[in-house]
Amino acid sequence: RDKLDVLSADIVLVNLTDAGQVSIGTMFEIAWAEDHNKLVIVALPKDAQHHNHAFVRESAVIFSTLDEAVRYTISCGVEWIERD
Repeated sequence: RDKLDVLSADIVLVNLTDAGQVSIGTMFEIAWAEDHNKLVIVALPKDAQHHNHAFVRESAVIFSTLDEAVRYTISCGVEWIERD
């Protein structure tokens, strides 16, 4: 299901602000998005250790807070969608 979600999306917003360890699944999702030319937006604190990697930096637009990342996502013309 995760891969289908990524492939059907135009933008992938990744929140790594509270990540206490590397999230392998999230790294796969970023890779799938990059491979399919999706816009990847990442919230990654400047002092983050676990996900501060060239693959993440080269695949995404990175912001240091989730609020900044969400504002940028909305500026790309995204409308708020609520799921059940």
